[in-house]
Amino acid sequence: MKSLYYLIRYRIFVIINFIKNILMDERKDISVFLSSAPLYSEKEVGGFTDKTHFCIPFKFHCDICQGQEGFELFIPHANTSGQNGFTQYSYNSGNVSSTVTAQIYYGLCQNCKQYKMTMILQIKKDTVYDKGVTPPKLITSITTVQKIGQYPKFNLEPPFYVKKFLMSEELKMYKYAKICHYDGFGIASYAYLRRVLEDVAKRILIAQQTAECNEILKQYAIDFKTTPLMDKMDNFLPLGARRKDIEVNTFSLLYAKLSDGVHSKKEDECNTIPIDGKYKAAKDIFDLFDYLLECFVNDGEHKRIAQSIAKKLNDDNTYKQ
Repeated sequence: MKSLYYLIRYRIFVIINFIKNILMDERKDISVFLSSAPLYSEKEVGGFTDKTHFCIPFKFHCDICQGQEGFELFIPHANTSGQNGFTQYSYNSGNVSSTVTAQIYYGLCQNCKQYKMTMILQIKKDTVYDKGVTPPKLITSITTVQKIGQYPKFNLEPPFYVKKFLMSEELKMYKYAKICHYDGFGIASYAYLRRVLEDVAKRILIAQQTAECNEILKQYAIDFKTTPLMDKMDNFLPLGARRKDIEVNTFSLLYAKLSDGVHSKKEDECNTIPIDGKYKAAKDIFDLFDYLLECFVNDGEHKRIAQSIAKKLNDDNTYKQ
């Protein structure tokens, strides 16, 4: 009897931990969704409704703390008329019964406990019934969260090393790339970033004032072929980012990935929304670009991170679903 008692306790312990791990993974996914998902992105979730007291940490820019801080999401207190900022309606379509709730939340900075941001989430619960039997039998229930409002928008202020390295027009296009990036226009963000990469490469080659670089630039002005331009850039990359360091020319690699996105990828393949908890290549492309600029400015505080990302991007199997 005693051994049976301990066996039951052990199995209960295993089940509880299994459930806890599922919930923790889901909280982590929701946290990433709140931190980085552009407007009108949606995510299938479970275990909460519009009245849930989230208390799920996520990252956001705090104007008071002047940096990325941990936030938590809450439902505002009801006003004098008893409303706390939500609307709800229901409808039926075939064997699916849907309830849609739009709820206003506020995110509170957990560092200063003063700065707040506002987010509007639409929670849709679809309940599927088998209406071929009487009474109808519940088959499944699916809850989806969609971000339909956010203020303020994502902080688009570039890191200091980006502002230090890029020229005025390059910086403007970099910001446009970031705006598209955060608003879910992946292909557009790739196109803007690719243009910045081209202009940076041309600027660096012009600065060399050598016969070889001048010939490459002269030919580029005629045929607009970027391969010789990017190949030559390998000689002027920061230490640790060259072909001899990581077996790939990071400028050529970035340009190839951005061009592939512009010409052959689908829109949702060029954004930053994670699938099954994993980011797609888009986040790594933007991160590597930023790290490269930092390497130019201060000789690579994040050199090893840049090398790691470049190796991932250079492996075609990294992002296969």
